[in-house]
Amino acid sequence: MRFGTVRRFFIGITLLLSQAGHAQQCFQTNMDNVLVFEGESLTPVLDWEILSTEVGASQDAYLTWTGSSQNNNIVDEAILTVQLSITVPGRYLMDIRSRIGQGNNTTEANDLWARIPDAADMYGRRPDGALETRRYPRPLCQDSDFIASVEALPEVSQAACAAGSSVENFLKVFSAGAFDWRWSALTSDAEGYSILVEFATPGVYTLELAPRSPFMLIDRIVLAEESLSRSVYRDVSLAETPCTSPPTPIPLPLWAVLLAAMGLSAGAIRTLGSAAD
Repeated sequence: MRFGTVRRFFIGITLLLSQAGHAQQCFQTNMDNVLVFEGESLTPVLDWEILSTEVGASQDAYLTWTGSSQNNNIVDEAILTVQLSITVPGRYLMDIRSRIGQGNNTTEANDLWARIPDAADMYGRRPDGALETRRYPRPLCQDSDFIASVEALPEVSQAACAAGSSVENFLKVFSAGAFDWRWSALTSDAEGYSILVEFATPGVYTLELAPRSPFMLIDRIVLAEESLSRSVYRDVSLAETPCTSPPTPIPLPLWAVLLAAMGLSAGAIRTLGSAAD
């Protein structure tokens, strides 16, 4: 390797080590009860990458998964973890600005996995007259007592499993018709349920994002109190809402720290390979 390659190698190690204790980003709701973050603000792991090839992203960059499809699988090492600081409890809508980044079929390259395990509830929702129907991920939705408790709520007419695959209580989140940049975050195949999250108390919650389809281009993600107008939270000039205090570091497993120290991330290997003599 040339000297410049060696130098980039050690710079990469330094960056990886600096991120090792702070793999968690933190964002909080603003005065309008909207939480906003850019895809490229997250720290990529494994085959997540920050790119800027496609024009029209809100800050000229976006996040995408470049690895293999994970249609029925959660890759634990590829989970992106985000802290959500919710100042006003309530029910929030999840919305994502994205587009397909590969091919010309809008039902491909258009989805990821998401869950917020410490929220009071997270589900797909669709109006049913004055009531609503809900869709939940597996295995939670296979608990008959849980479904019965949801259907006992006065506002719910029916609850069931989300259509299509789901695993480890992650919801499949997909866009619809996103040939170009579009706001869309739905669940339950061929039904298209909006995604709602209930936060019972103010506090910091954990959003986990895992890859599903390669080349879903993620521009920005929003959580907005459900009564707000789309014009408020879909405005791409709306600034990100980072936490006012630093995020709490997450202790990474020893293997991750060792890999960081060795510079053996996928990105580091690709960099070294392309720069080698």
